[in-house]
Amino acid sequence: NAAAAIWGLHEMGILQDINHPDFIAHMTKLGADIPVCLKCETTRMRGIGDILEEALMLPEIPIVLVNPNKPCSTATVFREFGGQFSTPAPLPGQFADFNRLILFLGAQRNDLTTAAKRVVPEIANALNQIEQQDGCKLSRLCGSGASCFGLFEHEENAQKAARALANDNPDWWVRSGTLGRPERY
Repeated sequence: NAAAAIWGLHEMGILQDINHPDFIAHMTKLGADIPVCLKCETTRMRGIGDILEEALMLPEIPIVLVNPNKPCSTATVFREFGGQFSTPAPLPGQFADFNRLILFLGAQRNDLTTAAKRVVPEIANALNQIEQQDGCKLSRLCGSGASCFGLFEHEENAQKAARALANDNPDWWVRSGTLGRPERY
C-alpha cells in the first residue's frame, strides 16, 4: 500500500526521485517490501524483504490474488516462524515454457507459510480453495500473508476462478490479473 501511494505521489509530480538511494533507505523504514515494489521489475526477495536479487523477465502468467481479509501482523508471523530461512535455489537464466516455470516454482517454498497459517488459520483455507480451482497450477502465500496467489496457464481459468472464489467467499478480496503485463491502477 505504501509503495502504491508513493507511485501515485510520484505520478502527480509531488515526489521526484523515488529511486534515489537515500529515499529508498528512508522508505524501507516504513516497510521492508517497499524497495521491491518501487522497482516494478521481476525480483527475488528474501529475508525480511531486504535482500533483492534481479531475476529474469517472466512470460505473461495469469494470476489470482486472494486476501481473506483477516489481519496478519508481519511481526507476529516472524516471531512465530523464529527459524532459519532455507537456501534458495539458483535462478535459471530462462524458462523454456510455462510448465518448466511451474516445476521450478513448485520446488520452492515460502518459509513463512506454516507460521502465517498458525497466526491466521484462514490462510490455509484460502490456499486450499485456490488450489482446487480448475486450471490452477500453483498456489502460495504472498510474503508473510495474509494474501495468497494462484498461477494459471490460461487467463480464462484465472478469471473463472476469481469469480468462483469471490462468490463462495464474499468477505474476501479476490482479483485476477496477469503477471508480466504492465497495468495501471
